[in-house]
Amino acid sequence: MSKLNKMLSINKEQKKYYEVASGGLPSLVNSPTTNVYRHIRSRMLAAGAKKEHAARVDELHKQWMGDVSNSKVLDLGCGSGNPLSLWLAENARRYVAIDLSESRIATLRQKLPKREHITAVAGDFLSSDFKEGEFDVVYALAVFHHFKYLAQFCDSLLQRLKPGARIITYDPLQTWIVARCLRSLYRPFQTDRAWEYPFNSKSLAIIAEKFEVQDCRGFYGKTKLAMLVGLFAPRIGRQMALKGFLREAKENNTLSTISECLHVSLLLRSKG
Repeated sequence: MSKLNKMLSINKEQKKYYEVASGGLPSLVNSPTTNVYRHIRSRMLAAGAKKEHAARVDELHKQWMGDVSNSKVLDLGCGSGNPLSLWLAENARRYVAIDLSESRIATLRQKLPKREHITAVAGDFLSSDFKEGEFDVVYALAVFHHFKYLAQFCDSLLQRLKPGARIITYDPLQTWIVARCLRSLYRPFQTDRAWEYPFNSKSLAIIAEKFEVQDCRGFYGKTKLAMLVGLFAPRIGRQMALKGFLREAKENNTLSTISECLHVSLLLRSKG
């Protein structure tokens, strides 16, 4: 079986999962270990000023996207809507959203304006059934790390892009040795392990080979301490996190300086 067919097969299982569960919250379909892990992760992110961090990330992504009024935009793996989905739909020349989950796309359709330039599709981006291409901008929030065969996924994405297209990503990292060790202990009990591959150094090398990396931001580097403090002293932890976000924006801005971060966002361009 080819790597493409393996990814398509995994995505069928992923579709079944996301019809009834979330990738970030506890669920009845998860193993007890997965639910405990997600509960702890949610508490730690909340303690680290998650809402404020998300707002900063959204603003950064808007800056990276720039003026999309003449752009054909792909909202890839959008679920029931990403933070900038409605903004993109309102402002892009052509907006196409796609997700594996039919129920999530149905929810997104209810939110989207009923306009001719807006399309929301339930389907597999890798499938030949998806005919759209020539995209100028791709918004891929927590998408790239779902593919075991990352190089092949990147090749499939590149086939649908215009030369010089912008790709905005946000994904988890496991380049920090502590995160890597903890994830290795958790992985055998992880319900969604078949499509969860947080970036390692090899992942980043593949991305740098396939695309031009125009900008890079690592998050939750030194700010990890604020997350721990926030579990016991929420106000102090939040203050530490807010100050830490400002430092991280200046310090963790290349592929070589993000190794101790837990998340990474990339501005990529297709070559040619």
